[in-house]
Amino acid sequence: MSELEVQDHVADFYVNKRYKGLGLEYHKSVIKEIIRDAYGRILDVGCGTGILHELYPNLDIVGIDISSGMLRHHKGPHVQGSADNMPFKDNYFDTVVCRSVLHHLPDARAGLEEIRRVLKPGGHFVCWETNKSWLAEAVRRKTQHGDHFSDYHTSFANLGQLVGDVLGSAGLNASYGGYLAYPLLGFPDILDFSRWVGFASRFLIRFDSIVSKLPIINRLGFFVLIRARKDENIINQPTNE
Repeated sequence: MSELEVQDHVADFYVNKRYKGLGLEYHKSVIKEIIRDAYGRILDVGCGTGILHELYPNLDIVGIDISSGMLRHHKGPHVQGSADNMPFKDNYFDTVVCRSVLHHLPDARAGLEEIRRVLKPGGHFVCWETNKSWLAEAVRRKTQHGDHFSDYHTSFANLGQLVGDVLGSAGLNASYGGYLAYPLLGFPDILDFSRWVGFASRFLIRFDSIVSKLPIINRLGFFVLIRARKDENIINQPTNE
């Protein structure tokens, strides 16, 4: 299946399973971390079903997603479009966030360059993406099969460097996470462990938080969270759109 077909297919699973119960509890903790420094006009790239807007309805968030299946669940402002060719003016957003998006693109750099274009100089960028570690890759090889995954689905060993190359190194920071809570709570639409670990969900989330602060070991995490600011010297010429 193509990436678009997969996203259309899984949309109902996200709404009815992933963002319910323990799955929602886990993703709320992740989204809280992603959104903590967001300000002004915010672009949610790969907004999916609109969970960011649902959790933070008072923020000025506009979503964009390629999947009409996802967007039919989105209750906030949004447009349909591709992350590497967005219908927005240059230097338009104060904050751009993307959660689990870049690893779905055939060219992550092209996506980041488009994000740089629409982000104001000095604007804030944050992304939550798949981390490439031996532990994470071993688990992914066992689980990434079937109609929830397209043929193209990657992970990053050097995402911080790539973001720095495109946006500049100002405020660049990489942190890691996702150890026990990530696979056991985060994806009930794929593997539902809730009946066995539900009683320990808060412990698992707390465990992940502690391990994420341990040097070296933390790099084994399933995801990497990158924060950066667009270099003040990068000023795209405004378009007429």
